[in-house]
Amino acid sequence: MTLREILHSPPSDVPGDWLYLPGEHTAWTLDSEAYFPPLDPDSGEPLLTPDYSSRGYRETLDLETIENIVEAADRLAGRPDDAVRLEAFIYYCCTTASCQRTFAGRQATEATCWT
Repeated sequence: MTLREILHSPPSDVPGDWLYLPGEHTAWTLDSEAYFPPLDPDSGEPLLTPDYSSRGYRETLDLETIENIVEAADRLAGRPDDAVRLEAFIYYCCTTASCQRTFAGRQATEATCWT
């Protein structure tokens, strides 16, 4: 599944809660491979498999936030526009406190999201 497909999919068609993308946000494109890791049955936290972890996949945003970003981008553009959706997604990932969430028992911050 690509980021483009995520930005076009209704939430019920997406296989997870937290989106992971490879590498730095400056390299993300609509064709970037998206990954929704399975959840740990005990903790409910995403389990990033070694294959994806070794390829540099990083937690980005939750599905509900992505849906809100897409709706706002479409309103801003006056129509669905992939370039605007991608720009809004990246902007939100990089400039908001959206990266603040408890993950694996630690508090992530915007600064640690990209390292």
